[in-house]
Amino acid sequence: MRIAILTVPFNNNYGGYLQAYALMNVLRSMGHTPTIIMRRQNLRHISIGFRLKFFVKALYKTIMNRKWNTCFYNVENDFHDLGVNILPFVFKYIAPQTKFLYTTNDLQEECEGRFDAFVVGSDQVWRSIYVPGMVKDFYLDFTNGWNVKRVAYAASFGTDTPEYTEDEQNVCGELIKNFDAVSVREFGAFQVFQNFKWSPKNLTQVLDPTMLLNVDEYIKFLVNEPNVTQGNLFCYVLDKNNQVNHIISEIQKKNGLGLYQIADIQKTNQPLPSIEFWLAAIRNADYVITDSFHGTVFSILFHKPFVVCVNKTRGADRFDSLLNMFDLQNRMVGDVVSLPDLLNSNINWQVVDQKIEQMKKVSYCFLSEFLN
Repeated sequence: MRIAILTVPFNNNYGGYLQAYALMNVLRSMGHTPTIIMRRQNLRHISIGFRLKFFVKALYKTIMNRKWNTCFYNVENDFHDLGVNILPFVFKYIAPQTKFLYTTNDLQEECEGRFDAFVVGSDQVWRSIYVPGMVKDFYLDFTNGWNVKRVAYAASFGTDTPEYTEDEQNVCGELIKNFDAVSVREFGAFQVFQNFKWSPKNLTQVLDPTMLLNVDEYIKFLVNEPNVTQGNLFCYVLDKNNQVNHIISEIQKKNGLGLYQIADIQKTNQPLPSIEFWLAAIRNADYVITDSFHGTVFSILFHKPFVVCVNKTRGADRFDSLLNMFDLQNRMVGDVVSLPDLLNSNINWQVVDQKIEQMKKVSYCFLSEFLN
């Protein structure tokens, strides 16, 4: 079956790329031919204020450093500049892809008659503030009238109180009725559906696609990667604050480990390390601190002791659901006071692996049933 995957717009986010990679590989293993739909952010949603701020900063750097900096913001140039080390993996392993599509009309013209089924997911595809001005596309509004299968796989609202307007609730509530089956990543999505008075068909909770692959599927990429975090505490935190810094400091003291960090993915102006390097940093670390959903996922897959600093603005429900699934909810920490018990506790990886295998069966059965 020719399957189009509509996921969150790629934005140099390690987890966003790896969940797409995993879902494509799972579908291929089932005999399908998947393609990633490259839906990009609507260009008009880049505010004038942001563009002006970018211009002033770039002009200042040009004057101070006597080296030309591009002064006019271009989202795609920024995407390629920050991701120069990441994109070789993306274009080689997360393929084929459509051309970049910026409007609903682009989606219709590119996809009509080309696919037998559309899969929406995974990741926060249904969090409207992450897909501004185009959330209806992620309920497949552009496929109206087409004779295709519509399935959501591990779709996420990111939070149990998603930021939908009344119009979005009404329109998307009608669109979701056209789906043949809906699976969600977080248990809190069931409450969202109830609050919105939506009744999707064949509703199921499944694993994030990254957890469907055997860990060897990731380790094969790491043969030539340096052991930069061996003997170290690896910190992958998207949003730092004083509380998080204090937690990092206390864990360092407790374990006597050096600190290795990858720069904040949203704030750095330097190219980010490759996907392979990021994976190796987790695999080789002695301990991991993160506020990232997929940073947590790969800590679990690589059997690394870890702490999750929950970032409520990015969606705490994601961590509650993931960690409760594997009885690891004690790995979440909100303040330094709760650290002692956590640091003295061990993880029973055998039990965790058993629970993963159970959920894998549920997840594969869902895909097999509704995409055959």
